[in-house]
Amino acid sequence: MKQLKKTGTFLLVLAMLFTSFAVLTGNGLTEVKASSSKFPYNATYKYGFSSLADDQAAANAMLLAEWEDWKATYVTSSGAGGFRRVQRDAGSNFDTVSEGMGYGMILAVYFDDQALFDDFYSYVKLYHNGNGLMGWQIDRNGNIVGPGGKDCATDADEDIALALVFASKKWGSGKFNYGEEAKRLINNLYNYCVERGTNVLKPGDTWGGSQVTNPSYFAPAWYKIFAQFTGDNRWNSVADKCYEIVDSINRLNGGTGLVPDWCTAQGTQASGMGYNYTYDAARYPWRTAIDYSWFGDSRAKKNCDLIANFFKRQGGASAIVDGYTIQGSRTGQYHNATFIGPIASATMTGSDLNFAKELYNETINVKDGGDYHYYGNSLRLMTLLYLTGNFPNLLEDTGGSGPSTPYPTTTPTSSPKPTPSTPPTQDGELLIDDFEGAFTWITYDGEGASVSAAKGVRDGGGSAMDVSYSGSASGYWGVLKVMVGTDISKATGISFDIKGTGNQIRLMLVEEGSIAGEDGEQWEYVISPRNSWTTLEIPMSQFSPRSDWQPPGADGNKRLDLNKIISIHFAGMNANSGSFMVDNVKITGLPSTQPTPTQSPKPTPPGSYGDINGDGIINTSDYALLNRHILEIPVQNANLNNADLNGDGVVDSLDATILSRYLLEVIDRFPVQR
Repeated sequence: MKQLKKTGTFLLVLAMLFTSFAVLTGNGLTEVKASSSKFPYNATYKYGFSSLADDQAAANAMLLAEWEDWKATYVTSSGAGGFRRVQRDAGSNFDTVSEGMGYGMILAVYFDDQALFDDFYSYVKLYHNGNGLMGWQIDRNGNIVGPGGKDCATDADEDIALALVFASKKWGSGKFNYGEEAKRLINNLYNYCVERGTNVLKPGDTWGGSQVTNPSYFAPAWYKIFAQFTGDNRWNSVADKCYEIVDSINRLNGGTGLVPDWCTAQGTQASGMGYNYTYDAARYPWRTAIDYSWFGDSRAKKNCDLIANFFKRQGGASAIVDGYTIQGSRTGQYHNATFIGPIASATMTGSDLNFAKELYNETINVKDGGDYHYYGNSLRLMTLLYLTGNFPNLLEDTGGSGPSTPYPTTTPTSSPKPTPSTPPTQDGELLIDDFEGAFTWITYDGEGASVSAAKGVRDGGGSAMDVSYSGSASGYWGVLKVMVGTDISKATGISFDIKGTGNQIRLMLVEEGSIAGEDGEQWEYVISPRNSWTTLEIPMSQFSPRSDWQPPGADGNKRLDLNKIISIHFAGMNANSGSFMVDNVKITGLPSTQPTPTQSPKPTPPGSYGDINGDGIINTSDYALLNRHILEIPVQNANLNNADLNGDGVVDSLDATILSRYLLEVIDRFPVQR
């Protein structure tokens, strides 16, 4: 995915403001304060058991020692491009897999090592593929392994995303704006790793879905946090689908609760894939139990109780081996860390304290060795954090008792939304074109380029726009839809189905020009359509000003004015030839029946604190200037003397926090006044 450019646009400023200091929930804006929580957390989970340790201080000391040992064994700067990476063991020739980077980033944020976290994430970004997700396997010298090594493994990127969300809460920003990075990654995960129309979690960005999925990748607690952090409630539907699939498995496993490494969305065996409870499936109880501890989801408790009771019947902690059929017959023979810690996690639902402590002690006592130990020992350390009350939901305050009502087992139905004046496809969306009616898109080309566009037949039936193009180095081409008279001023994104030949093309929004007869500012988002249908949803906040050229009518205010959009374009990016098809173009995120009124700017005497651009009004333009200064982007016409809002003599992110709280009307004055 194209990297977000740090511009001063209105929508980007709002996105930064809301991402850095608030999260969207179903009830509106909830303030997010920088976390002061550090290890040890000694947290009280909202549901179930919290710590299984008899001596909490000793458990915390043990964890610190294990963390130092884990870093000494698995963290290296060799082959890491100037950063640090998580290396596997000798049996894997000390390579790196994206899964390990996810584990490492989660551990780094819980153990408060921001420098290591930043190094890990810098390494991750070196291997982002065209979908903005990490390639899954890199050798010890920094080379992608094999033709499939650039494809993502969904479990890794969802762990990386969770770590970024928690880093945003814990540290705010540092080398990275963690909140923006998290939102971008979460959006990429949904676009490429969730099967559209079914909400089935795909195991990677280029394969899988209803025909093959991996239950050990199911992380419903993560998805609820993604929904809370981004305001995208579709993630709750992904969590629901995960539970539906496991319900199907439980109808086939004889009540053991065991899930297979791989299966279909119906819970049956996927063609050519393993169907036993082995080294992939071993992680399932840990990820699921956390959903009960954090959110009280009764489905998580039911599934974990089945697993815990099964292993209790098998002879207890010491009898656990490394493989079973899902009906419970043993297929393995080794007793190792990969299986023990996650099974111990299943007991955290609070049903049998004695068995839980037995499994906790076994998790401490069993540590993997030999040539293959990275995987089991990494799971061991993460589950030990969880089993000792040191794995709280960092997006929320730690400690305390939970709400009286657990998380609902079905996604709440949203309130009905009004019918827009132009035909919608569903609530909150405005259909621009599904290409079933008359074809109304316009083509343009010149300087050695050519383009043709017409209504074509989509695979499987229905119509779509079919575009073919060619161009020279200086050529330009495009196909546009006139949008005059369509109000998208409150929209948050644009979505469409697309497939193509892999060449980069621009998706552009064009404003009305400030000069008669000329287009205004052009905003672009670069895409590389794959040769299979993909549904993309692009937030408006990720459009940036077109960098290579702007029309004469561009006002140059570097602000995406959605109320001025007159056309949407798919246009050429580089000298190339190819084709693509587009369908179901929609504007998304339109307001509900009771939209939040626009906040009036706050007049203030010129020269007052907060009035950074000196126009006598405190608004998001001032916030944009302040953030650009903090991000070390040169600013003009900025009175930074007015930006020291807490009077400490330094203009930094604390001042940005204060200004955002003022604009959100959390406070009505600054700590210092003139």
